[in-house]
Amino acid sequence: MIAIILAPLKKYLLMGAAAAALLYGAYLYGHHVANEEHEQAALTQRIKDLNLGIAITAADQAKLVEQQSRIDVLKKELADARAKISRPDDTCFEPDDVDGLLDIWPKPATSPAG
Repeated sequence: MIAIILAPLKKYLLMGAAAAALLYGAYLYGHHVANEEHEQAALTQRIKDLNLGIAITAADQAKLVEQQSRIDVLKKELADARAKISRPDDTCFEPDDVDGLLDIWPKPATSPAG
């Protein structure tokens, strides 16, 4: 009985099944393409992040070298200041020591009104 009813519709059912299969195949292909594009975009962003990290690390390294040279200059100034002290192990300064140490810092500007 069902075969008799479906016999005239057989051609339309087959066309509908074929159309459904084509639509499902198109959906799967679109999903595959979207996944590939997403993965490509994620990889591109990862490369940009790595390049930024490399640039930041290089800048930090340059700043570290600059700071180390500044530390070396300050250590030399400290050694020079200690060399000016006639008795470095004592806690008291003699007048010559005070004058020598005062030469390290710039003199304060005197006010014209004073």
